[in-house]
Amino acid sequence: MKYLRNKTILIISPEAWSQLHVSKHHYAKHLTSHNTVYFLNPPSDRFKITSSEEKGLYVIDNSSLRGVHYLPPFLSQYITAWEISQLEKKLSTKFHIIWSFDPSRLFNLKRLKQKLRIAHLVDLNQTYERNILLKTADLGLTVTNSISKKLSTNKLIVHNIGHACAQHISTSSSPDPKKLPGVNKVKAIYIGNLIRDAVDWEVLYQTAKKYQEVDFIYFGSDEREIKKLNENKDFHYLWECYQLTNTHFPGRIVANQIPQTLLLSNIQLIAFKTSFHKEQTNSHKILEYMQSGRVTVATYTEDFDGNDELMVMSEHNHEYVSLFNKVLTSLDQFNSDGRMAKRKKLAQENSYEKKIELIDHLIASHVKK
Repeated sequence: MKYLRNKTILIISPEAWSQLHVSKHHYAKHLTSHNTVYFLNPPSDRFKITSSEEKGLYVIDNSSLRGVHYLPPFLSQYITAWEISQLEKKLSTKFHIIWSFDPSRLFNLKRLKQKLRIAHLVDLNQTYERNILLKTADLGLTVTNSISKKLSTNKLIVHNIGHACAQHISTSSSPDPKKLPGVNKVKAIYIGNLIRDAVDWEVLYQTAKKYQEVDFIYFGSDEREIKKLNENKDFHYLWECYQLTNTHFPGRIVANQIPQTLLLSNIQLIAFKTSFHKEQTNSHKILEYMQSGRVTVATYTEDFDGNDELMVMSEHNHEYVSLFNKVLTSLDQFNSDGRMAKRKKLAQENSYEKKIELIDHLIASHVKK
């Protein structure tokens, strides 16, 4: 590791620090191995610094000027630089690296040339000012081939490094897995934000309704939140699914419990509406699923097209139910030792440690500092 060592790093995140860790949180944690990391939460009404459970990782709440995206770039560049400098004064530090996952604020990094500037786009629905963020960064990163091709130009290369996987399995510090509810032998698990427009609850409902001999377990939003949706037409099928006897909604699960819990499953589920397929060409939960080795039944996911041994996907959403049946009736085949080993290997090859090494290499190869 040449560059990402002994540095002070500011991570700008669109999602606050919490027990539910996604890529921004995992990168922050893993970067603390050799660096000091400040994790900037979404804008707050006051300044606050909190020590996290990770040594060398500090969570920052801070206010931010609103409406900057309405200003022309020659003004927003000065405002971003001023806000960063004010934050450094409050923290009594200097950032060596600005690592932004958030194109909606502090997006014009043009006047911060003395720092290493990284634009890391993992939330594909957050377009906002991503073009300005990418153009004013030293290194542009994303997680899918389609987004990399769309945003790259002759003057700008956006590197697709894919998603990363947190390695929790078989460690002495891992907590006990969540006990899975239900009386059926076969367990199908979905983990994620359940109250989200992208999730295709119609196919999930149809699948659970047809296969009563399977327990379908959805980790994410809890029953209290779901019950509030009983008259919400946009989530009609979620409500219908909730009322089935073989579906279970245990609520949220902390990040380091996920891998151990997935080991108790037989089938893992991904289902996004057709209109969201372009955004979800490589869902971050896929590698977490792969780590368990269990088969994943998914709607179309471009970056895994043709890799049937890794993941089973339907080309069209209306084929999802029959695809589930194909897996269910040949479960031993889809969860054979050989196929499970390939999935686990993929997860191991995409650990956060290896991704950080890759990013360090890209800095050395493409950034002239």
